[in-house]
Amino acid sequence: MNLAIYIILLLCVVYIIYFHTNNKVVFTKNHYHEIKNVSWDDVKRKVLFEIQNNMGQSMDDVKNPIAYKCESFYLPGSIHTAYNEVINSKSGKKLLDDRDLHMYVSYKGKCKTFGNHNDEENVLIVQSIGSVQYRINGEIYTLNPGDSLYIPSGVYHEPIVSEPRVTFSFS
Repeated sequence: MNLAIYIILLLCVVYIIYFHTNNKVVFTKNHYHEIKNVSWDDVKRKVLFEIQNNMGQSMDDVKNPIAYKCESFYLPGSIHTAYNEVINSKSGKKLLDDRDLHMYVSYKGKCKTFGNHNDEENVLIVQSIGSVQYRINGEIYTLNPGDSLYIPSGVYHEPIVSEPRVTFSFS
């Protein structure tokens, strides 16, 4: 085999290994523990802060949201503790380029979401309260409190809400 073909084959193997190890969805059960202690009282404080300061985004009725995307860095009590657990963890440091937190809150099941979408950055989803499902490439992942789901940038995913929930999304 001549050198040029060998180099091309080697580059192909390196590319395949890199692509499959760095662009793979990773689901981990019961990975985080402090996140299970997030209280609805702290969640309500955060949502109220967001509404009062014209931050975040209602997923439905702006005046009486039943689904809300929190975007501020206001992290009351148990939310702050859970945030620190994730960003200071080995996997949090390895998987996250940044430390932005969006918190998705649904006060009842079957709430609106962003539907099937992709993100420009890597995302680490960590479930706090209730359960949520994510459909990715036809596969369903069910996240319960403490579970995490790493979604590489560009990968389409669809959250499915069937009960009240709080989901942390780090990017």
